[in-house]
Amino acid sequence: MVNKAIRPSKTVTAIEGAKNGSGSSGARLLTGVYVDVENLREDAQSIVKTLMDNWPSVAPAAGMLKLYVRADFEELWRLWATSQFRNVEIVVKGVQHFSTHSSKNSADIAIATDCISDLLSGRVGHLAVLSDDSDFIALYSACRDLVHIKDPSAQRIPFLWVITDRNDTLSTTVQQYFPREAIHVVPVVAMPLSPLSPNGGMAIGEPEAPASNPAPFVDGSTGTKEMEGENLAGDMVRAIVQQIPVGQFKSIDCQQVIRRFWPDHPLASASGPHFGTEFLKELWPLLEQRGARVANPGQTPRRYEMTTTMKQELFSR
Repeated sequence: MVNKAIRPSKTVTAIEGAKNGSGSSGARLLTGVYVDVENLREDAQSIVKTLMDNWPSVAPAAGMLKLYVRADFEELWRLWATSQFRNVEIVVKGVQHFSTHSSKNSADIAIATDCISDLLSGRVGHLAVLSDDSDFIALYSACRDLVHIKDPSAQRIPFLWVITDRNDTLSTTVQQYFPREAIHVVPVVAMPLSPLSPNGGMAIGEPEAPASNPAPFVDGSTGTKEMEGENLAGDMVRAIVQQIPVGQFKSIDCQQVIRRFWPDHPLASASGPHFGTEFLKELWPLLEQRGARVANPGQTPRRYEMTTTMKQELFSR
């Protein structure tokens, strides 16, 4: 069953459109999104929603969302997805495990098979696989080879591997050799589990604040050790990079992130001028080290720029 509210009326295959990114007919190369829900565990809902709400500009617009879930959760995921994403075709596939000893590859095989089938049939023109599993290098290679059969000089491979910034994401080998431009990182925001969550996931609720709020590092604080202050500043910067989308932002946007995760911190309630001073002194140097830029040098109010590279490098730190 699928949500047929909006289905792509005209697509071209990636093989036909790889030369110019649009295809000879001018049709849009819509992206099929393939999600290994079990791999994402309890964070699956928040990760999928973050990806769809902040779709990366490096890939064409999403036209279809396929969710690979545990078979007994299939209808629950269909209800959730069709209510959340009304402008894309929804396909939910219950993955049956045929072995009691080794079941981790069941979804991987289904995803790889569907990706190649959808690409060759022209159902989608671009692939986006959302999984922290390291088994999709072969799928990327197959996609590349299909494009090069049609046009050996084609540069654009219609494949995006979407991963999270969790510590147990791609192996160091994949990080070292896989094309960086084909990877997109989605930040994980912890969500409380519902009664439906055991063994695979339906996370429901608002993001949780950290379990404990470290002591302030701003002047006039409670006398925290300098090292604790540095660690907190680093945590705040990481949250800012996770939460603020690629593009221009203001320092007040950073304060909103702090209010969300550290509501009791003095910076959360600081006045605009005071926050701006502390931001430039404590947080901006760390953001700049990660690659943030001033978007309007010499102008006021100052605007900053979050880059795609900053997002991608989260998983390698």
